Amino acid sequence: MTDGSGGNGDFSRLSKLSLSCFYIMLSAVLVVSGCRSEKASSDFPVLRGPYFGQKLPAMIPKLFAPGIISFGFHENGIVFSPDGNEMFFSMCDSKYSSKTFFRSVQVNGLWTAPETASFVEDYYHHSLFYSPDGSKIYFSSSRPIEDGGADKSDLDVWVIEKQNEGWGKPEHLPGPLNTDKSEQITSIAANGTIYLRTNYEGRKWSIYRSLLIDGEYAPAERLGERINAGYNEGNPCVSPDESFMVFKSGRPGGYGGTDLYISFRAGNGSWGEPTNLGDRINSPEHELEPRLSPDGKYFFYSSFRKPDPSVYRGKTYAELLTLYRSAQNGYGTLYWVDAKILGVR
Repeated sequence: MTDGSGGNGDFSRLSKLSLSCFYIMLSAVLVVSGCRSEKASSDFPVLRGPYFGQKLPAMIPKLFAPGIISFGFHENGIVFSPDGNEMFFSMCDSKYSSKTFFRSVQVNGLWTAPETASFVEDYYHHSLFYSPDGSKIYFSSSRPIEDGGADKSDLDVWVIEKQNEGWGKPEHLPGPLNTDKSEQITSIAANGTIYLRTNYEGRKWSIYRSLLIDGEYAPAERLGERINAGYNEGNPCVSPDESFMVFKSGRPGGYGGTDLYISFRAGNGSWGEPTNLGDRINSPEHELEPRLSPDGKYFFYSSFRKPDPSVYRGKTYAELLTLYRSAQNGYGTLYWVDAKILGVR
């Protein structure tokens, strides 16, 4: 199975033991960095206000919560609830073979330290999204369809209902959307339409959408050739009104790796020719997992950009450790920027 950066990941070969070890490692990293649970968070920074209490970005992309969330450990896929009081993001290993969700909420006006989401268990998880009204979350996972069953070798879409201040039990999405191929949900429009990335065409990954019809999701339909040019297209992030979409692609003419592109939707429903988002967003490395804030004012994404090699020359052991363990070290790191950079506000 192809992961978010274009590599391969075979979920059927993952053991629950290896996933558990990965989660333990992540928890240790968060504790060392000060990201502890609320019961032991005396040294966790005081974060108050919208968007995890971070200073709002302008037109130059900046790291999101550096040293708090963005460490350079493949952080990606950040989403905020419609009311802005809850946040999920993903973190994974360098091969995208293990991936899980972390959650933070505002309690009495303060953001809690990120903790592993209560529902993830020992399975691979990909791309979590809120329903338009915030009453449900949808995500893709390799978890077994039935309790006690074997892990799936592909990803299916799951849904969870909100319960009081938390979330209920994941339920396998009913209807014909889920198949024996991977459904990687990556966006939900205001009308409920799901946009996803899937490999229905063998190992060729493309962008599809599934319409919500009479309360049930229909079989996914492939978007046109302007979007799906055959260069590892994926991670579609659609605006609530479906007037535009940002997605990743490795098509020729970019800056390197996979770049982020934007396409606008015409009145007849067709998608226009994609435009590269330029070198303020893209780099010679991979850019992926685009997201819009609930109010549409900010644009999030993950970048694998890294410094010039000269940065590492002449450094001491301690200095090199600091550099290697910092964001912008060549692994996926979260960025955000004013959404005006997309040309849509």
